[in-house]
Amino acid sequence: MSRNLVVKLENVSKYYKLYSSPKDRLKEALNPFGKKYHKEFYALKDISFELNKGECLGVIGKNGMGKSTLLKIIAHVIPPSSGKISVNGNVSALLELGTGFNPEFSGRQNIYFYGTILGFSKNQIEEKIEEIIRFADIGEYIDQPVKTYSSGMFVRLAFSVQTSLEPDILIVDEVLSVGDIFFQQKCHSRIEKLLSKGTSLIIVSHDMQLIEKYSNSTLVLSNGELLYRGNPHSAIQKYYSLADSNPTASSDGVLEDNSITNLPLVEKISDKIDDWPSNEFLIDTNSPLVYGDKKIAQLTKLAVYNAKKEAVLNFKVGEKIIFFYEVNIYDDVDIPVGAVVLINRLNIPIHGKDTLQYPTSIKNVFSNIKAGSIIRFKQEFILDISPGEYTFTIAFGNVKKENLDEINKVDFDTRDHFIKWIFRAAQAGRILISPNYEDIILPFHGYVNLKSNYQMSITNPN
Repeated sequence: MSRNLVVKLENVSKYYKLYSSPKDRLKEALNPFGKKYHKEFYALKDISFELNKGECLGVIGKNGMGKSTLLKIIAHVIPPSSGKISVNGNVSALLELGTGFNPEFSGRQNIYFYGTILGFSKNQIEEKIEEIIRFADIGEYIDQPVKTYSSGMFVRLAFSVQTSLEPDILIVDEVLSVGDIFFQQKCHSRIEKLLSKGTSLIIVSHDMQLIEKYSNSTLVLSNGELLYRGNPHSAIQKYYSLADSNPTASSDGVLEDNSITNLPLVEKISDKIDDWPSNEFLIDTNSPLVYGDKKIAQLTKLAVYNAKKEAVLNFKVGEKIIFFYEVNIYDDVDIPVGAVVLINRLNIPIHGKDTLQYPTSIKNVFSNIKAGSIIRFKQEFILDISPGEYTFTIAFGNVKKENLDEINKVDFDTRDHFIKWIFRAAQAGRILISPNYEDIILPFHGYVNLKSNYQMSITNPN
């Protein structure tokens, strides 16, 4: 194998002998002529591919198609029945809950036990143990027997051990959906860091957004055979074609979008926000993930409302969300800028907008804000995005007057340099978005639902 090649499979197959009864197994074992009394079931058949250092391979397919069997063979959990497999480097595999853990040991003891199984020395583990414990974030349970752990705690600790020790090859099978959204975002940040350092990733998931985000190449398995290998987008389309049925729109004309997503959004700059929420609905703003200079400005109040003026954190696709937030100013500010960013569980910003990105903002700005002032913001969005959990970030910055005319005429990276961000409250809160069946907002693929329509024309044969 070349130095860049970390995994290579050549015509790998895995089959199992299926007997109609225990008697048939005995007959076959005792038959002097080698007569077969079994049928061969192929979990995998003639699978070949290569994976290079620092690349990610996605593996998709319906349940029972051989995905987990493939990962177990690469991780040397089970041997192949035929074919050749070459692996260059140490492998960490998150396949099943608690694999490698001794249930009687504490979490701390299992870090050493598990790390040793993965091939790391005691010194290597000791260098990383505090980082492992901090990332797992299971508190006092780290010194309790793991048999008392929930499934989420198992995964948190296993993921922390395997990724903190920075393996050459990381194998992940459907475990990134375990845990709350904050931990999931930590996991994705860790994976991105590992990939940037040269770790190779093999990932199985039914989450197509996850596959499209990470994988350089994607395998589609069907009945144990390699149906397709190529770019993630084409692989996902092939995977969807395997479905027994696909939802289709039924219309003989143009589909007009008259749903709740056409609710008008009001943009207003004034010296008073009439519908500012009462204190009982405000969210705690003492987040440990606030970055910036508290000597200049600080987030002091925050609330999340729906269109009915109710303080909620659960929404449906297409509903309006309203963010109210207050900033105390401790040093003079030229032109204040507030921003809200929605981030999905893959740690991808789905939508973000600051207050200078609205059409009327440039013409109606507040300027020369003096120390001791209090600034209140109200921002509204239509949540026409895919269902799921999201966190939101609140940010506040300052813009010099001389940059105001140019700030929306440049590319995003340049524009961001024009704003001096004073603080950023990451993971300031969490919202849950559910499908909207009541207003008949139809499903869509991807992150956002773009306003659209379609026409269909049919020409009948003569």
